[in-house]
Amino acid sequence: MDKETKGLIYTISIAFLAIYLLRPKYNDKQTKDLKYSSKYNEPKVSGKESKKADELFEDAVVSLKAFRMAKNKGENQPEMEALNRMTIKDYGIRIIYDEKTKLFTATDLKGDQIACEND
Repeated sequence: MDKETKGLIYTISIAFLAIYLLRPKYNDKQTKDLKYSSKYNEPKVSGKESKKADELFEDAVVSLKAFRMAKNKGENQPEMEALNRMTIKDYGIRIIYDEKTKLFTATDLKGDQIACEND
């Protein structure tokens, strides 16, 4: 091997070693917190309604993600309204866009908040 190749291999080896040694280290509690962290929050529900509320929350998060993707792609207002009609029909979830905060909120047909986007 010539001098340049040895130097390149040496530099790459040092870089990988530095990345390995400087990587973040988590204990079990921090790993669980990272695993279950989300940019969506849900209201507290207990009792019989918890299973139904969990399913409703999951549907709301999927709907919020769909609306965010559509908004980021620049979909026009009639398309967004059609998507909202589909989520109302399929899941019973209405998505509301707040112009001031630029965030979406998922509500049920009664107007109770199910999930909302965080900054």
